[in-house]
Amino acid sequence: MSVASLETAPAPHSSLDEIPPLVARLRKTFDEGRTKPLEWRREQLQALLRYHHENAEALAEAMQADFGKPTLEAYAADISQAPNEAKLALKNLARWTRPESIGRLPFLGRSVLMWLVPLMMLPLMIWFERKVSAWIQRRMGPMEVGVHGTLQTVADMIKLLGKQLITPAGVDKPLYHLAPLV
Repeated sequence: MSVASLETAPAPHSSLDEIPPLVARLRKTFDEGRTKPLEWRREQLQALLRYHHENAEALAEAMQADFGKPTLEAYAADISQAPNEAKLALKNLARWTRPESIGRLPFLGRSVLMWLVPLMMLPLMIWFERKVSAWIQRRMGPMEVGVHGTLQTVADMIKLLGKQLITPAGVDKPLYHLAPLV
């Protein structure tokens, strides 16, 4: 195939207006997990190898005509790379597209227990400390609020959140009132 015969074939192209919807459609397809089957990919790579084999000389001529590249340089730097990459892709395609386990995410598995157990123990420890302190100090509140003093912690939290009754002048009021929550 000569350079002249390549020039007569119309080159596929897209207008600038067609590109954004095309990219959006491709991204949507990728995000939905719908991609081309493995056999289609193999066929495309084999077609690339066939095209390269049939048109290597025409590609070298085109590079010489368009870029002034010597034939040896065109083959060494550009033309010989594509089939090597296509062969490598054909060889590894099944392995590259095989589903992989992503492993455990850092917040799953044993590390959940590392955080969950102390967080579950905290209310129990607070309740127990209040019960013991109330018994030692002979205070009735922590012994009787709710069922055996279980609501005393909630009552103390409400009391602490409501303590900001005086707002100093010149402060950021929403931030000042949200400060006890932080």
